[in-house]
Amino acid sequence: MMMKNKMIRALGLSAVAVGLSAGTANAVVLPGNAQVVVSSAITMVETSPLDFGTIAAFGNQATPANTAILTIPSSGAAPTVGIGGAGVLGTDVNIISIIDGSPGIYSVTGAAPNTLLSVSTAGGTFLTDPSLSTTNRFALTTTGAYMTLNGSANTFTTDTDATGALTFQIGGTLATDATGLTGILQPYFDATYTGTFNVTVTY
Repeated sequence: MMMKNKMIRALGLSAVAVGLSAGTANAVVLPGNAQVVVSSAITMVETSPLDFGTIAAFGNQATPANTAILTIPSSGAAPTVGIGGAGVLGTDVNIISIIDGSPGIYSVTGAAPNTLLSVSTAGGTFLTDPSLSTTNRFALTTTGAYMTLNGSANTFTTDTDATGALTFQIGGTLATDATGLTGILQPYFDATYTGTFNVTVTY
């Protein structure tokens, strides 16, 4: 009899334990918050414009395909003068550099750190006399080569630095044009010739 009572009590305790474990625990639900800031804008400034310096220029209206071409390397190397077409420098056309020019310098900020950017420029355009004292003009083409200003001869990279900044240079070529000329080896009128081109930086 005593054994029976012990068994009943044991079974009763087991039932209580099962009942407790089968119960529902208290729960707390708290909504979580999430956010993201989208900032796709990149700030770019022209620190120094593309400058072809001071030159004497002579074009060719008789054979427009013959052009003199002044090149400003994006690397900052010395400018060079070459020939376009079948002409001869000094006979058909010519550009004489009096004061050397320099590449344009551009600085980017606000981009993602250590990130590759794409840098491109628009196609050809013209440099003209904004005062309209002459109709002479030059054909401008910006070069597709760029280099960082890192104080060394390292290969150019379009990766931003740890702060999301990037500095690069743009070179170009300036070619004589037949507009406003009347013969062979005709001098350009003295003036300051200017023009614009688009520089685009994207992710």
